[in-house]
Amino acid sequence: MATFEGKVFAVTGAGSGIGAATAKVLYFRGASLALCDLQFEALEKVAQELEPVSAGQRLSYNAVDVRKTEVVNQWTDSIIKEFGRLDGAANIAGAVRRLPLGTLLEDTTDEDWDFTMQTNAAGVFKCLRAQLKAMKNGGAIVNMTSVAGLDGAAGCGAYSPSKHAVIGITRTAALEAAPKGIRINGIAPGLIDTPMAATDNFPVETFLQQVPMRRIAQPEEIGRMVAVLLSDDASYMTGEIIRIDGGLRA
Repeated sequence: MATFEGKVFAVTGAGSGIGAATAKVLYFRGASLALCDLQFEALEKVAQELEPVSAGQRLSYNAVDVRKTEVVNQWTDSIIKEFGRLDGAANIAGAVRRLPLGTLLEDTTDEDWDFTMQTNAAGVFKCLRAQLKAMKNGGAIVNMTSVAGLDGAAGCGAYSPSKHAVIGITRTAALEAAPKGIRINGIAPGLIDTPMAATDNFPVETFLQQVPMRRIAQPEEIGRMVAVLLSDDASYMTGEIIRIDGGLRA
Protein backbone atom coordinates (compact mmCIF):
# COMPACT_ATOMS: atom_id res chain seq x y z
CA MET A 1 0.00 0.00 0.00
CA ALA A 2 1.47 3.33 -1.09
CA THR A 3 2.02 6.01 1.53
CA PHE A 4 1.95 9.75 0.86
CA GLU A 5 3.89 11.33 3.69
CA GLY A 6 5.20 14.72 2.61
CA LYS A 7 2.85 14.87 -0.39
CA VAL A 8 0.23 17.56 -0.99
CA PHE A 9 -2.91 16.68 -2.93
CA ALA A 10 -5.92 18.71 -4.00
CA VAL A 11 -9.33 17.00 -4.09
CA THR A 12 -12.41 18.60 -5.62
CA GLY A 13 -15.93 17.47 -4.80
CA ALA A 14 -14.71 16.29 -1.39
CA GLY A 15 -17.95 17.03 0.44
CA SER A 16 -19.60 13.69 -0.31
CA GLY A 17 -19.49 10.45 -2.26
CA ILE A 18 -16.34 9.52 -4.15
CA GLY A 19 -14.64 12.83 -3.30
CA ALA A 20 -15.10 12.37 0.44
CA ALA A 21 -13.99 8.74 0.26
CA THR A 22 -10.90 9.69 -1.74
CA ALA A 23 -9.97 12.38 0.79
CA LYS A 24 -10.19 9.83 3.60
CA VAL A 25 -8.05 7.28 1.75
CA LEU A 26 -5.34 9.83 0.94
CA TYR A 27 -5.32 11.36 4.42
CA PHE A 28 -5.14 7.93 6.06
CA ARG A 29 -2.03 7.28 3.97
CA GLY A 30 -0.28 10.40 5.21
CA ALA A 31 -1.00 13.06 2.58
CA SER A 32 -1.65 16.71 3.35
CA LEU A 33 -4.85 17.79 1.62
CA ALA A 34 -6.48 20.85 0.12
CA LEU A 35 -10.16 19.99 -0.22
CA CYS A 36 -12.95 21.85 -1.94
CA ASP A 37 -16.65 21.51 -2.62
CA LEU A 38 -19.47 23.87 -3.48
CA GLN A 39 -21.41 22.59 -0.44
CA PHE A 40 -19.29 23.99 2.40
CA GLU A 41 -21.24 22.52 5.32
CA ALA A 42 -20.90 19.00 3.93
CA LEU A 43 -17.21 19.61 3.24
CA GLU A 44 -16.63 20.90 6.75
CA LYS A 45 -18.21 17.77 8.18
CA VAL A 46 -15.89 15.57 6.13
CA ALA A 47 -12.87 17.61 7.23
CA GLN A 48 -13.84 17.22 10.88
CA GLU A 49 -13.87 13.45 10.47
CA LEU A 50 -10.29 13.33 9.21
CA GLU A 51 -7.54 12.57 11.70
CA PRO A 52 -3.82 12.89 10.86
CA VAL A 53 -1.78 9.69 10.90
CA SER A 54 1.69 11.16 10.38
CA ALA A 55 3.65 14.08 11.74
CA GLY A 56 3.32 17.32 9.84
CA GLN A 57 0.10 16.47 8.04
CA ARG A 58 -2.01 19.51 7.20
CA LEU A 59 -5.53 20.05 5.95
CA SER A 60 -7.40 22.94 4.39
CA TYR A 61 -10.89 23.12 2.95
CA ASN A 62 -12.72 25.78 0.97
CA ALA A 63 -15.98 26.37 -0.85
CA VAL A 64 -15.08 26.45 -4.55
CA ASP A 65 -17.28 26.63 -7.63
CA VAL A 66 -15.24 24.75 -10.25
CA ARG A 67 -17.24 26.43 -13.03
CA LYS A 68 -15.59 29.78 -12.27
CA THR A 69 -12.07 30.34 -13.57
CA GLU A 70 -11.13 33.10 -11.13
CA VAL A 71 -12.31 31.08 -8.13
CA VAL A 72 -10.42 27.98 -9.27
CA ASN A 73 -7.23 29.94 -9.91
CA GLN A 74 -7.42 31.68 -6.54
CA TRP A 75 -7.93 28.36 -4.77
CA THR A 76 -4.98 26.77 -6.55
CA ASP A 77 -2.76 29.77 -5.78
CA SER A 78 -3.78 29.54 -2.12
CA ILE A 79 -2.65 25.89 -2.03
CA ILE A 80 0.84 26.85 -3.18
CA LYS A 81 0.92 29.74 -0.73
CA GLU A 82 -0.18 27.61 2.22
CA PHE A 83 1.53 24.29 1.49
CA GLY A 84 4.40 25.41 -0.70
CA ARG A 85 3.76 22.76 -3.36
CA LEU A 86 1.19 20.65 -5.16
CA ASP A 87 2.10 17.02 -5.88
CA GLY A 88 -1.17 15.71 -7.21
CA ALA A 89 -4.89 16.25 -7.65
CA ALA A 90 -8.14 14.33 -7.91
CA ASN A 91 -10.77 16.21 -9.91
CA ILE A 92 -13.98 14.60 -8.74
CA ALA A 93 -16.49 17.45 -8.54
CA GLY A 94 -19.38 16.79 -10.87
CA ALA A 95 -23.10 17.11 -11.41
CA VAL A 96 -25.67 14.40 -11.77
CA ARG A 97 -28.38 14.60 -14.39
CA ARG A 98 -30.93 17.28 -13.48
CA LEU A 99 -33.51 15.83 -15.86
CA PRO A 100 -35.24 12.49 -15.19
CA LEU A 101 -33.37 9.44 -16.42
CA GLY A 102 -34.64 8.62 -19.88
CA THR A 103 -35.01 12.23 -21.06
CA LEU A 104 -34.17 12.29 -24.74
CA LEU A 105 -31.52 14.56 -26.22
CA GLU A 106 -34.23 16.35 -28.18
CA ASP A 107 -35.94 17.23 -24.90
CA THR A 108 -32.80 18.47 -23.14
CA THR A 109 -32.94 22.22 -22.53
CA ASP A 110 -30.12 24.70 -23.06
CA GLU A 111 -30.08 25.34 -19.33
CA ASP A 112 -29.58 21.70 -18.45
CA TRP A 113 -26.95 21.23 -21.14
CA ASP A 114 -25.01 24.31 -20.05
CA PHE A 115 -25.19 23.44 -16.34
CA THR A 116 -23.98 19.87 -16.87
CA MET A 117 -21.23 20.73 -19.34
CA GLN A 118 -19.97 23.64 -17.26
CA THR A 119 -19.73 21.53 -14.12
CA ASN A 120 -18.50 18.21 -15.47
CA ALA A 121 -16.41 19.20 -18.49
CA ALA A 122 -15.40 22.83 -18.05
CA GLY A 123 -14.96 22.31 -14.30
CA VAL A 124 -12.39 19.57 -14.85
CA PHE A 125 -10.68 21.62 -17.58
CA LYS A 126 -10.37 24.72 -15.39
CA CYS A 127 -9.03 22.79 -12.39
CA LEU A 128 -6.64 20.79 -14.55
CA ARG A 129 -5.32 23.91 -16.26
CA ALA A 130 -4.57 25.61 -12.94
CA GLN A 131 -3.02 22.46 -11.47
CA LEU A 132 -0.68 21.93 -14.41
CA LYS A 133 0.65 25.45 -14.01
CA ALA A 134 1.26 24.84 -10.31
CA MET A 135 2.83 21.37 -10.51
CA LYS A 136 6.40 20.38 -11.10
CA ASN A 137 8.04 17.21 -12.43
CA GLY A 138 6.67 14.07 -10.80
CA GLY A 139 3.10 15.26 -10.31
CA ALA A 140 0.00 13.15 -10.95
CA ILE A 141 -3.63 13.98 -11.64
CA VAL A 142 -6.76 11.82 -11.72
CA ASN A 143 -9.97 12.99 -13.41
CA MET A 144 -13.34 11.39 -12.73
CA THR A 145 -15.40 10.42 -15.74
CA SER A 146 -18.04 7.65 -15.96
CA VAL A 147 -18.95 4.51 -17.87
CA ALA A 148 -21.45 6.87 -19.53
CA GLY A 149 -18.42 8.66 -20.97
CA LEU A 150 -17.07 5.51 -22.61
CA ASP A 151 -20.19 4.53 -24.52
CA GLY A 152 -23.37 6.18 -25.66
CA ALA A 153 -26.02 6.41 -22.95
CA ALA A 154 -29.57 6.89 -24.17
CA GLY A 155 -31.55 9.15 -21.89
CA CYS A 156 -28.44 10.95 -20.63
CA GLY A 157 -28.33 13.66 -23.28
CA ALA A 158 -26.10 16.10 -21.40
CA TYR A 159 -24.46 13.88 -18.79
CA SER A 160 -22.93 11.33 -21.17
CA PRO A 161 -21.39 13.92 -23.52
CA SER A 162 -19.96 15.81 -20.54
CA LYS A 163 -18.20 12.66 -19.36
CA HIS A 164 -16.95 11.92 -22.89
CA ALA A 165 -15.40 15.39 -22.79
CA VAL A 166 -13.57 14.58 -19.56
CA ILE A 167 -11.93 11.62 -21.30
CA GLY A 168 -10.82 13.81 -24.20
CA ILE A 169 -9.46 16.43 -21.81
CA THR A 170 -7.61 13.77 -19.82
CA ARG A 171 -5.94 12.14 -22.79
CA THR A 172 -5.00 15.41 -24.44
CA ALA A 173 -3.50 16.79 -21.24
CA ALA A 174 -1.66 13.52 -20.61
CA LEU A 175 0.12 13.81 -23.96
CA GLU A 176 1.06 17.42 -23.34
CA ALA A 177 2.20 16.92 -19.75
CA ALA A 178 4.18 13.70 -20.23
CA PRO A 179 7.43 15.47 -21.26
CA LYS A 180 7.16 17.49 -18.04
CA GLY A 181 7.00 14.31 -15.95
CA ILE A 182 3.35 14.82 -14.98
CA ARG A 183 0.97 11.86 -15.31
CA ILE A 184 -2.77 12.28 -15.95
CA ASN A 185 -5.26 9.41 -15.85
CA GLY A 186 -9.00 8.97 -15.48
CA ILE A 187 -11.44 6.65 -13.75
CA ALA A 188 -14.79 5.63 -15.22
CA PRO A 189 -17.00 4.26 -12.44
CA GLY A 190 -20.24 2.39 -12.94
CA LEU A 191 -23.03 2.68 -10.38
CA ILE A 192 -21.64 3.84 -7.02
CA ASP A 193 -23.42 4.03 -3.67
CA THR A 194 -23.37 7.83 -3.29
CA PRO A 195 -25.89 10.57 -2.47
CA MET A 196 -25.68 11.68 -6.10
CA ALA A 197 -26.79 8.25 -7.32
CA ALA A 198 -29.54 8.10 -4.70
CA THR A 199 -31.17 11.27 -6.04
CA ASP A 200 -31.07 10.11 -9.62
CA ASN A 201 -34.20 7.89 -9.55
CA PHE A 202 -32.02 5.19 -11.06
CA PRO A 203 -33.66 1.73 -11.48
CA VAL A 204 -30.98 0.04 -9.36
CA GLU A 205 -32.40 -3.47 -9.31
CA THR A 206 -32.86 -3.50 -13.08
CA PHE A 207 -29.35 -2.17 -13.60
CA LEU A 208 -27.80 -4.76 -11.27
CA GLN A 209 -29.12 -7.56 -13.45
CA GLN A 210 -26.58 -6.38 -16.05
CA VAL A 211 -23.67 -6.26 -13.58
CA PRO A 212 -21.88 -9.61 -13.24
CA MET A 213 -20.85 -8.86 -9.65
CA ARG A 214 -24.49 -8.12 -8.77
CA ARG A 215 -23.75 -5.24 -6.42
CA ILE A 216 -23.19 -1.50 -6.27
CA ALA A 217 -19.66 -0.27 -5.64
CA GLN A 218 -18.78 1.64 -2.50
CA PRO A 219 -17.08 5.06 -2.86
CA GLU A 220 -13.99 3.78 -1.05
CA GLU A 221 -13.39 1.29 -3.86
CA ILE A 222 -12.99 4.19 -6.26
CA GLY A 223 -10.96 6.21 -3.76
CA ARG A 224 -8.43 3.41 -3.45
CA MET A 225 -7.90 3.37 -7.22
CA VAL A 226 -7.40 7.14 -7.16
CA ALA A 227 -4.66 6.55 -4.59
CA VAL A 228 -2.99 3.96 -6.83
CA LEU A 229 -2.97 6.30 -9.82
CA LEU A 230 -1.55 9.15 -7.74
CA SER A 231 1.21 6.94 -6.37
CA ASP A 232 4.52 5.79 -7.79
CA ASP A 233 2.92 2.34 -8.20
CA ALA A 234 1.45 3.78 -11.42
CA SER A 235 4.65 5.55 -12.47
CA TYR A 236 4.46 4.37 -16.10
CA MET A 237 0.75 5.02 -16.58
CA THR A 238 -0.63 8.12 -18.24
CA GLY A 239 -3.55 8.83 -20.53
CA GLU A 240 -5.40 5.74 -19.29
CA ILE A 241 -9.09 5.51 -18.37
CA ILE A 242 -9.69 2.83 -15.76
CA ARG A 243 -13.19 1.32 -15.84
CA ILE A 244 -14.56 0.23 -12.44
CA ASP A 245 -17.98 -1.24 -13.15
CA GLY A 246 -18.23 -4.71 -11.64
CA GLY A 247 -17.71 -6.32 -15.04
CA LEU A 248 -20.57 -4.43 -16.72
CA ARG A 249 -18.77 -4.11 -20.05
CA ALA A 250 -16.72 -7.31 -19.84
